[in-house]
Amino acid sequence: MKQSARFVLATPPKWQPDAPTYCWYYATLALFQHQGDEWKRWNDQLVTELLAHQRQEGPTSGSWDTTDQWSRMGGRVYQTAVCTLSLEVYYRYKTE
Repeated sequence: MKQSARFVLATPPKWQPDAPTYCWYYATLALFQHQGDEWKRWNDQLVTELLAHQRQEGPTSGSWDTTDQWSRMGGRVYQTAVCTLSLEVYYRYKTE
């Protein structure tokens, strides 16, 4: 498990034009189940990145812009759902 967690942490969440937010969701879930320092590091960075790039004003307030090919296909609603699910993972799953 430690090796797998280190593998995931090698590419921490960083908002950029091709940010793989769908991948972040599953990485978030896996590290949440793992817990420990790895989870704390990942979650701190994820929350920082997502909240910094959430729309703050206008009719799209509270949503996120699309990034990678998958979010562009799904649009703003898809991207917002994936980002929100990532932020709420600890409300929906129990740790082992």
